[in-house]
Amino acid sequence: MVNRGTRPNSWTSLVLTVVFGLLAPACQSTMSVEEAKEVSTAFSGASFAPPPRTITDIEAMLDQQARTTPEVALRRRADGQPPNTTDRTALARFYFNRGTTNRDSRRGIDDLIKALEYWRPGDSLARYDILNELALVELRLGNCSRHLEYRKKAIEAVPNRKGGEQLRIYSESTVLLAFFGELKAAEAALAELSTLYYQSLRWTQWDPKYEARFAQAQAAVLNAQGKYAEAQALYRRAIAAVSASTDTGDLRLAVDLHWQYARSLIHQGQLLEGENEIRTALLGTLATYGRNSWSTAWMLGNLGWVLLEQGRYQESERIARAGIATYEKFGTAPDSRQLAACRRNLAMALEGVSFSARDAWGARSR
Repeated sequence: MVNRGTRPNSWTSLVLTVVFGLLAPACQSTMSVEEAKEVSTAFSGASFAPPPRTITDIEAMLDQQARTTPEVALRRRADGQPPNTTDRTALARFYFNRGTTNRDSRRGIDDLIKALEYWRPGDSLARYDILNELALVELRLGNCSRHLEYRKKAIEAVPNRKGGEQLRIYSESTVLLAFFGELKAAEAALAELSTLYYQSLRWTQWDPKYEARFAQAQAAVLNAQGKYAEAQALYRRAIAAVSASTDTGDLRLAVDLHWQYARSLIHQGQLLEGENEIRTALLGTLATYGRNSWSTAWMLGNLGWVLLEQGRYQESERIARAGIATYEKFGTAPDSRQLAACRRNLAMALEGVSFSARDAWGARSR
């Protein structure tokens, strides 16, 4: 039987927060893991609205967006040719954009390195952003040591007055290191982040988003350690904190928090709640990045997983195929971890469909 936990009422409308603004109470105080546990209690009386029992609504939305954002537009972003110009600023921006579009392949690395070569001081594109993207792509490709090298360079490139950017870089690094199982490196990054976060409490321009990123990083490490209930409480705190921020431009953070929170729920057997959160993240991704994007493919992989865990094998198969098709259209490397996870979901779903068919045939023959 599925364990139905509690879920804040405000979360049922995060799709609206992604598109129209973020709505949740402000939380600005720092929080230990013990205090995070108390956050769960605060939501104990919240009602639970189960997700739709089919995925026809999701499939209809994917189909609609596929028709309004054709594949040719996707390939133009991924395979676009450099502009016919000698303007180094324009070329740096082009290679940065194409590199982040191909963030799951060696091509992404090559483009980001070119963006660094064309970059010049005074460009609107920050050098630390290029270096940070290089760090994240290297880690996605399994290169932890190069990730750490680029992260160090990115931190050093951040101007002193932009401590919030250093905090973001350490947070993103911690989350990804934990997710890919580099636990010691993740714990080391979290220690650096902790020092920076507590320093931020004395900054004149403090933003609740700093708390969101700190809580997110703490939760990611706890998740990697198998401490899902503690991670769950911290994800809740992070969602509330990012909702309190006046900076509504960082939609990726809000979306990421929901799929990461979903995974902590799924690990605890709270499958319907997890499906709700992944649906929310998927809708936010579609609103932000469109149908044909790496982020949408990743969310489809997560949705396929939670459907698989519920024994909804045929639906999981259809979603897994949709995710794989998007990855392949996007030019994702065949050995990509994310694509491999989607293929694993498909294989398990097909196995489940096969067993279900055998059981049904056996029942009829008895």
